Amino acid sequence: MVDDEWALDMPIRQRKASSPEYQLKKPASPVQHRRGSSLLEESRPAAGRQWPPRGYTVESMLDQAQADELISTGASIFKGRVEDAPGAPAGYYRFFAIMEGDDAERNDRARYQHEAYKDITLSQTTSSDGPYPWLALEQPCMAYAFGWMPGTTTLNYKVSLSGSLKPKLKYGGGAIQPRKIKLGHILDRLRSLNKGFPDNDPDELHHDLYGTLLEDPDPDGNTGLEQQIVALFTVLINPDWIDFSQAKNHVVAKFFDSKDSARKTKFFHQLLLAVELYLRVHHDMHLAQAKRTLITALPPKVLWDLALAERWLANMSIKKSRTSSNESVFSFQLGNKKRQKEALRLFAKMLKWPNMQELDFVLGESDRYEVPLEDRSADAMSWFAGG
Repeated sequence: MVDDEWALDMPIRQRKASSPEYQLKKPASPVQHRRGSSLLEESRPAAGRQWPPRGYTVESMLDQAQADELISTGASIFKGRVEDAPGAPAGYYRFFAIMEGDDAERNDRARYQHEAYKDITLSQTTSSDGPYPWLALEQPCMAYAFGWMPGTTTLNYKVSLSGSLKPKLKYGGGAIQPRKIKLGHILDRLRSLNKGFPDNDPDELHHDLYGTLLEDPDPDGNTGLEQQIVALFTVLINPDWIDFSQAKNHVVAKFFDSKDSARKTKFFHQLLLAVELYLRVHHDMHLAQAKRTLITALPPKVLWDLALAERWLANMSIKKSRTSSNESVFSFQLGNKKRQKEALRLFAKMLKWPNMQELDFVLGESDRYEVPLEDRSADAMSWFAGG
């Protein structure tokens, strides 16, 4: 990592003698980072700021200290950062710029207007309010896409666009193979894992994992949690699985709501393996630091599998209804559909949507003959599912 530091300054126009004094307005945001300015105060007339300052002419030469005091005062100070692109060959970099002293309350980002909007960004080691854009899975970090002033972006988002955003990564298949499993059994296991493992004992987890999901190349080997994590990682790194790090695969509803049974089964099989890995990574046996160390060592492809598992567990559940003595039907329950409706309604109001009355009627779903909102398209399903 390399750090650099610079000041972001605004151009200063030379005033005409007849024009009124230019008054600096204090920004409405708490993000401004201001330096002390004894020299500036001495050269500032009572009526406002002038340029050149008192005692200087347009031709005056300023040394570094004077220039910093007179020109950089009031500017936001940013720190630059460069990192190797995760999993990429040497020579691929990512760039970042955050405000000095940046934290959850002091930055140049727009504030989230609704809780649902926080899902615009993904991270396994910090919250969506975190001040570290390099921890986000998506790059540039979408939490920094919008500046605190309307119609602006942040310096970090602009700088990040210059990095290696989509390096070509190659993944090899592992020696451990998943067992063949029917869709009904996959959904049954996912349903049982909705609130975590029924039994957290590592030996029981090992038995469940290799008894139903994975081929065991070494039946007499280590049965610990770490070995299980490595085994699941080895399976998920296989390029035959869906790569959710690719933008074209971000609308996951097109997989789990697909009419292609093979495609649907493959998605849920991968989701189940990802959930099994996620719950083991976040097992009570692991301390917070150990979790962060483990997560940062995983390649992007597997990190996106973990993100999928996290979003699924937070927003979706599976209901099983028996239709006969030997048949059952599975249905999906959207845990945050109401929240997603509120967020969509707020978004429309902020845009001053012209047909709010019609939108309210549709979101109200008062007509029982209408198609449910989530069933109208894959994009609609993804939104109302919370992903």
